[in-house]
Amino acid sequence: MGFSWSMSGVVTLPTAAVAAFRVARVDPARYRDWPREWGFDDEAFDDDEPIVMTVDEVLAVYRHAFAHDLAWTGGELRLRAVFSDDSDCWLTYRSELAAAIRAAADHGGSGELAITGALDGGPEYVFRIVARAGGTSRHEVVTARRAQPIAKRVEADVEPLIEAKLAELRAAEAKPRAMSPAPMLDPKLAAATFAKLVAKTRLTGRDREAAEQLMALLPEVTILRIRAPFTRSLVAASERHAGTLGRGALAVLAAWRHPGVAARIAEAAGGALPVDSACALLETLRDRRVVPALRKKLAALPANAPGDRDRLAQCIAHLAGR
Repeated sequence: MGFSWSMSGVVTLPTAAVAAFRVARVDPARYRDWPREWGFDDEAFDDDEPIVMTVDEVLAVYRHAFAHDLAWTGGELRLRAVFSDDSDCWLTYRSELAAAIRAAADHGGSGELAITGALDGGPEYVFRIVARAGGTSRHEVVTARRAQPIAKRVEADVEPLIEAKLAELRAAEAKPRAMSPAPMLDPKLAAATFAKLVAKTRLTGRDREAAEQLMALLPEVTILRIRAPFTRSLVAASERHAGTLGRGALAVLAAWRHPGVAARIAEAAGGALPVDSACALLETLRDRRVVPALRKKLAALPANAPGDRDRLAQCIAHLAGR
């Protein structure tokens, strides 16, 4: 089994400061000393709509790791976890985790978190996030021989978690299997992940794939408390992204009958949305208010696009009730 990352650390705060620290907002943009290996440049956190999370919300993400133990005892927070390099724990939220540890220094706290490669080639380096009670903090990379004792300590710390998780899985395999309901989508975590993905001006590779996979789940979501957190990001995706992501966002908003989505689809017809796709969505929505806009679109369509002209005329007639 090839887990990719292990982490272990302890943060200590004055007991009176714990409550304020746990609800403190985490801001990765405060820091510029990110390790080169993390792939962040000076513009990595310059989003128009940054994701705002509290320390407790960041810690909640890591309770979705393969194995984890994040627990408070008085003013001491102990953090241990194991997660893969294709999980949100690593891909999406490592910057928030580091910023959360460093924020302890703002509240009179101190501590250290070490993150190292696990069971897939050994420690080439260890990432250390350090906070000091005097209000200072740093992010450093430890390499070569200095990394080995730190990595061994981290591996020893997380080994009981891995063994307990494997024992749990073996016990589950031994039980007769029964149909179980699909797990409930965690709306806040999923919405924050999706918002962070679509906030980028360009999505490629794993980010685009992750956004599209998450979006594919959304049309079937009917519970309002789950739908609501995604709506703002879907609107942003429909504005910022072309292709599959932008079209998919409009389709989800149409499935949810979001106010104003018909006008947005009419505006996108023949541009971000193919005419046939736009017409199919509009015919489902049956919003007659877009007919004037569609007539202007029809008049502007070039004569050498007879298929689009015919399809748009058919859609107009359908919506107008003729």
